[in-house]
Amino acid sequence: MRRDNDVKTMLTNKVSQVFTLIRERFTTSPRRVAAFGLVAVAGASALLHTSAATAEPSSLNTAKAAQVVTATKAATSPAKSAAAKATPKSTATKAATTTAKVKPTAGYNQTQMDNAAIIVKAGKELGISERGQIVAVATAMQESNLYNLASHVVPESLKYAHQGTGADYDSVGLFQQRYTTGWGTVKEIMNPSESAKKFYRALQRVPGWQNMPITVAAQTVQGSAFPDAYAKHQGNATAVVKAVNAVK
Repeated sequence: MRRDNDVKTMLTNKVSQVFTLIRERFTTSPRRVAAFGLVAVAGASALLHTSAATAEPSSLNTAKAAQVVTATKAATSPAKSAAAKATPKSTATKAATTTAKVKPTAGYNQTQMDNAAIIVKAGKELGISERGQIVAVATAMQESNLYNLASHVVPESLKYAHQGTGADYDSVGLFQQRYTTGWGTVKEIMNPSESAKKFYRALQRVPGWQNMPITVAAQTVQGSAFPDAYAKHQGNATAVVKAVNAVK
């Protein structure tokens, strides 16, 4: 009976040592506090089971407790590392990207310059030279004053983004193209980029357009009732296109 009491006293002391050791190892950070209870129960249960059967010396029990702590610490370290990797660094947060805008040039405002930039970009995507880009911008200057225009004559055009309205038959968009003459759907020609590409493709079908005066190249594509109207825009179109191309 006395031996049982001695063993009980010994076990109580060992459990106290385990709790003390685990508390020191696991309560130094908020994350480890949550692990403290589980580790303490597991470590104490293992020690009680072994000690009740063999009543091992205190040094051996302490060593086993240390092994429990070390094993648990090793098991939690990878999880901590994984959590750290999963947390994005502040430098990896989504950064706002800005696109440089072309400053107003030759008396045109920002909206008009933005439309000119769209025309130039569309030309580059099709491999059109700067001269061809000037032809396109000069054409849009004459046709719409570089605004994407809808028309009350074409009610569908009013459903799409536009910057004013025109009333030249059923002509719409930057280049005042007509869906009734085969330029495409209303939706396509109300899209500034698509509209510009349609102009460029038509220009590419004109034999020798690269060597034509800008006004002649533009008129050949557009078939305007005022064939000489494009000439007055050549200087401004050149300045605008060069300003757009100068922006990196």
